[in-house]
Amino acid sequence: MSMIPSRTSRTYARALFGVSREQQCVDAVSSDMSDIGKVAASAVQFSRFLRDYGVSRQGRGRVLGSVFKGRVNPLTWRFIELLEQRRRVGILPEICESFLELCRKAAGIKKVRLISAAPMEKEQELELTARIRQRVGGPMELVSTVKPSLLGGFTVQVEDTLYDWSVTGALKAMRNRLAAARG
Repeated sequence: MSMIPSRTSRTYARALFGVSREQQCVDAVSSDMSDIGKVAASAVQFSRFLRDYGVSRQGRGRVLGSVFKGRVNPLTWRFIELLEQRRRVGILPEICESFLELCRKAAGIKKVRLISAAPMEKEQELELTARIRQRVGGPMELVSTVKPSLLGGFTVQVEDTLYDWSVTGALKAMRNRLAAARG
């Protein structure tokens, strides 16, 4: 997922995280949130349905029940029902992302994004992952993607810090130095 969660979605995620901790079901709810987030990211029709309040409350309730009830943790289901009652189920994908971020932070896991210009060979990726893990100094969650517009090289984002070893990044830096020299 690549959306920026809203204040409202972060508030709901914090509330769900707190209750799931109290009920000692963080792992189960986290698994549900991960699965729901993945489906919302990959199934356009599902995401549209979540945001479409043109469907009657009763119809939406039936669909949500058939999709989730009995398939997710009872707390997750009650939470989805609450969101639907408050007409907030449209932000469920954002809530999933915020909830998972809270879980990572609670476990001390840093989110690391590796973006390369071309697919890396397995040995390269393993070596780079080992170096990143050493630099991070603790547990991490690595997400690797390919972005050909980098032209060559790669970028690594650890939480809010970006390390750019891409051709595009080098060209931007060179352009900035030349612009500064012209003054």
